[in-house]
Amino acid sequence: MKTVNQFDLIKKLAEEFSIELTNLPVTVLPNGDIVHHSYLIKHEKNGNWGLYSIQSTDFKHHFYLKSCALLAAYFYEKCVFTVYHKIQTLDREYWRNYSNSVIYKHHLKNLNDNDQKIILLNRLECAEIDANYFKKEISKLFKRSFV
Repeated sequence: MKTVNQFDLIKKLAEEFSIELTNLPVTVLPNGDIVHHSYLIKHEKNGNWGLYSIQSTDFKHHFYLKSCALLAAYFYEKCVFTVYHKIQTLDREYWRNYSNSVIYKHHLKNLNDNDQKIILLNRLECAEIDANYFKKEISKLFKRSFV
């Protein structure tokens, strides 16, 4: 019975997400790229998301998170450059802390010295706390902008 309820819940969430996605002022292309007004958010070969102008095909900036690239396009379109730079900083800091936490978890598996494990656990905890903080800030900004 639990698996049926989980599948029903997943279907319900997917339907709600698709409804919310249609309310956003974006167009999702078949390859996963996003168009927001006159800006294209394109998935790059290295895994990042690039912000391009559709008219001139000028590259504006690359982002690690798709949601940050969409937010950046939104505020770049409105010429609110202070928030645009804040988004760049949030994206960079989130990615730095998230990457550090992944690296620390990997190194924890291979350590034998207890003192080094304690130091690494402390760094891991700080990196995860900071990554969660930046993720929440990005989510708040996204909700305020699009919802």
